[in-house]
Amino acid sequence: MVMPVEGEDQVYMVGLGKTLSVVRWPKGVTDSRPVKLQVVYRTEDPHMNDGKCDGKGRLWFGECCLSLVYPFSTVTHFFHEFCV
Repeated sequence: MVMPVEGEDQVYMVGLGKTLSVVRWPKGVTDSRPVKLQVVYRTEDPHMNDGKCDGKGRLWFGECCLSLVYPFSTVTHFFHEFCV
């Protein structure tokens, strides 16, 4: 997931592994130089699942835990949903 940040010309919100991060990436840079990254959320679950913005510009994303054990069954996919 990569989304531009409203009002910021070179800033993007990205889902990266187990993190939701902010990246400052200057326009026109096409090489592999490191970019500045700030982690704003880190999950212990296996990975971020999905993300999108709604009509009000809010970022919604989910994380997926591949196995949670409940008293009577094992759930193989469980999702948490967050809004930033």
